[in-house]
Amino acid sequence: MKTMKWLMMCMLTISACCLSACGDDDESIRLTPTDENQEPISSDYTLQLSPFSEGESYYIYGAETPFTIENSNKEVVEVIEGNSTLTFKPLLQGESIISIRDAKSHVYFLKIKVAYPSRSFHVIGLRGEVIGDEITQKEERELSERILKSMPVSLDGEYFFSYMVPDSTEGEVIIYPSSTVQAQKGTFRREVKYDENGKTYQQLSIQLTSGEKFYYALSVSGTAQTITSADYDEWSLSANTDSLVYGLKEDVTEKYQTDYPKLEKAYATQFIQ
Repeated sequence: MKTMKWLMMCMLTISACCLSACGDDDESIRLTPTDENQEPISSDYTLQLSPFSEGESYYIYGAETPFTIENSNKEVVEVIEGNSTLTFKPLLQGESIISIRDAKSHVYFLKIKVAYPSRSFHVIGLRGEVIGDEITQKEERELSERILKSMPVSLDGEYFFSYMVPDSTEGEVIIYPSSTVQAQKGTFRREVKYDENGKTYQQLSIQLTSGEKFYYALSVSGTAQTITSADYDEWSLSANTDSLVYGLKEDVTEKYQTDYPKLEKAYATQFIQ
């Protein structure tokens, strides 16, 4: 029995020493950004780069010279060695493992992911808007309900955009209509259009792989209450500002004008954030 306890103590001691040694290796070599505006390396030793980036540079600290650099996928990223710096230049989408081994056999591993910028937006509001001087209140209420029910997403829906050009005007989109409905994939395009009064606005066109198409006029605001005023000229769908609310406004007048001849305009608006 004493022998078993002694063996268990030895094993625990060896394990602790191994973990300590691994921790020392992790701490012996580290990378810090050369540009103060760059994000530091994440805690899981992963660096994500956009294909549109010219590259990011990092100072090497704690590595005993001479040290060697190995790149597992040179087609994805190029590693450029400088004077105590490393620059990672993205080439293609994919992943690569960078290893730095110094003269004392300390090793530092870094995973680099090259991927298009992306962002998720959650549907936080829906609105049906009915315009017509001769529309009765009953017809207005009825049509508003029909518009809401025909929306392609519900309040627990989500959009996931991948921006595949530098100005974020084109790319791929995945739409999650709700938590219980299967996701739909497609492409999107954002471009400047002119309304009937000659005013410019930005239109978001979405075409699903099913062939279905949507055309939205875009607006942006700080809250859903003020999003009715359309600031079409100065915004970016990829802006990393969680406080902004975006409006996707679809003209659905033609869809309902046969059933409601006195209808002048009808709009279906989604609010996403």
